[in-house]
Amino acid sequence: MIRRGALFIGCLFVLGSAQSSIAQVAQTYRIDDLGSLGGPSLIGTAINAHGDVAGVAQLADGTYHAFRWTRAGGLEDLGANDGWYAQAYGINDNGDVVGVYLDAGSNPHGFIAPRGGVMQDLFTYERPIQFVTAITSDGRLSGTIVSVDGAHAFRTLSDGSIQDLGTAGATSDAADINEAGDVTGMQWSSASPFDPITAYRYSDSSGKVDLGTLGGSASAGLSINNSGVVVGWAWDDASVGHAFRAQPGHAIEDLGMLGGAFPQSGAEAINDNGTIVGYSTAPSGWTAFAYSDATGMVDLNTRIPPPSDGWRGLNDARAINNSGQIVVEYAVLGRNGTYLLTPVTDTAAPTITEARATPDVLGPPDGRIVPVTLTVSAIDDVDAAPVCRITGVTDSEGPAEGVNPSVNITGPLTLTLQARRLGTGTGRTYTIGVQCADVSGNAAATKLVVSVPHDSGQEQ
Repeated sequence: MIRRGALFIGCLFVLGSAQSSIAQVAQTYRIDDLGSLGGPSLIGTAINAHGDVAGVAQLADGTYHAFRWTRAGGLEDLGANDGWYAQAYGINDNGDVVGVYLDAGSNPHGFIAPRGGVMQDLFTYERPIQFVTAITSDGRLSGTIVSVDGAHAFRTLSDGSIQDLGTAGATSDAADINEAGDVTGMQWSSASPFDPITAYRYSDSSGKVDLGTLGGSASAGLSINNSGVVVGWAWDDASVGHAFRAQPGHAIEDLGMLGGAFPQSGAEAINDNGTIVGYSTAPSGWTAFAYSDATGMVDLNTRIPPPSDGWRGLNDARAINNSGQIVVEYAVLGRNGTYLLTPVTDTAAPTITEARATPDVLGPPDGRIVPVTLTVSAIDDVDAAPVCRITGVTDSEGPAEGVNPSVNITGPLTLTLQARRLGTGTGRTYTIGVQCADVSGNAAATKLVVSVPHDSGQEQ
């Protein structure tokens, strides 16, 4: 179970159609919109191995309920246990969901909603569990409990008993637990607000290891995979947040960011293959990213086709499973929703369904410069909007090399051509190469011909 740990507050000839694909195909994704529970927001925060998603959704009455989504059953409202707010933090491979709900007095209660069952309150006097942030396949939990000196991180053991992972005089939380029982979160001194807040990794073999920061005064571990690799965010010496990775036995690593006017980033989750997802600023604003050592940090907006009803910006990737499925938040005017991105292997080029030039015959051949517009359409199994462009122009009477003053490409599908031909021969032809590519880089090509026909009444 890989999860996200932070709280949600005329004369036209088509001469042929050749298809090709690039050698290295960029990863692309199929999109499932998880919908809504009637309100303006639904945010997925966790995913299991089967692609089931859990999170929090606003209802039409303004309250917030935890939810579980499955491909077979769709959205399931898990309720708020008679409270006004509930959020799921984790879901295991059995489909059991854990999180927190706030009662009428806004007091936090950890909960579990077993697959096929109702939400159960886990807060008791003997087991004061305030938050449950993750659950393993065999039912062990991590989260936050009330201790004698404040809030402490905890995990449960195989017999169900609670192990307090806190330190006396310090406040801590647990954001995630892996199948080995290793835990990550953050800890800070309760005595002074000026003491650093730092990410940690807890394991049976090494105990609690402070992961430090990137030069600043704060960091937080949000996800840990089954190899013990922790990811999260950490401040630099200018208090700017950076996505980080901390491998066991190695120093914390800065994963960088995608730019923007005020650069920041944070890692939300990591799977067992080492792929990391999160959020970053970019020149276009906040964006969701995926990171691997092979690709570096990639803007996920560049790896999905635009939805048929308009573009929705992906602004945060919150969870990823070992199949590479990613839970991402998107924003559209007045609404925040969730997509499930499922990797697809796309090696098929688009199909060009229409290709024509206007005009396709130039005359009289008096040397005028004529604007020509191409109308090109293509369809693709994955990409709803393949991009088409002119790739080049061959002039039957043009120079063998160098600049051709008779041809000027002015846009992706526009150009100007000179209405001129030699006095001998059958006339001039301009052969325009066109390519339509999908988001994976697969491309189909065709050629259009614009002619300047011979007119025996006029010479060059």
